[in-house]
Amino acid sequence: MLRRPSMAEVERKLEVGDVVLLRDNEQVPADIVVLSTSDPDGVCYLETKNLDGETNLKPRRAVNATSRVLTEGDIERSAFVLDSEPPHPNLYLYNGVLRFQDQTSNQLKDEPVTINEILLRGCSIRNTAWVIGLVVFTGKDTKIMLNGGDTPSKQSKIEKETNFNVVVNFVVLLAMCTVSAVLNGVFDSRTGTSAALFEVGSDPSSSNALNAMVTFAYVYLSVESAPI
Repeated sequence: MLRRPSMAEVERKLEVGDVVLLRDNEQVPADIVVLSTSDPDGVCYLETKNLDGETNLKPRRAVNATSRVLTEGDIERSAFVLDSEPPHPNLYLYNGVLRFQDQTSNQLKDEPVTINEILLRGCSIRNTAWVIGLVVFTGKDTKIMLNGGDTPSKQSKIEKETNFNVVVNFVVLLAMCTVSAVLNGVFDSRTGTSAALFEVGSDPSSSNALNAMVTFAYVYLSVESAPI
């Protein structure tokens, strides 16, 4: 039984320079230059919802030099070179030059290729029977992958400053409690004072250091929470 290959399998097999055929409602597997379409004017429509969240269809045009490529024979007889810029994450900018030989005058000519002739990976073909395209970027070089980094932080400036102040406040409070606990231990180590008579059994635990830390933490927190 024949099985249609999945989109993931197609993406793994594609290489730069391959010529692909896309049909209506199919997802674009790579960044592709439109060579020709089923429309007589060389127009196709692209849904970029998966890329930028916009639901309106965007028109794309075929390169004029290859708009008459309609069959496999036309593809075999055509000869051209695409000088492309290196991959970058800008979704709205592309610059390339298609160099071809004019069949009528037999002269070498150049035609610019912009973002209006590009189908980006992750988008879908809509309202177009078929599109023939040339693969220019695949895998990690596609624009959707270059824009797939970590989500930037949305913390405000005042929130970042508040978090820093809270950390500093905690460090200062810990230092004050430690110094006070050490001094309290020094005074508790003295003998022959009134504490042996009036403060018998007042400590919650047998550890003097722990008792001092808890006591002064409570005292300093109470002082800081009081209005000034």
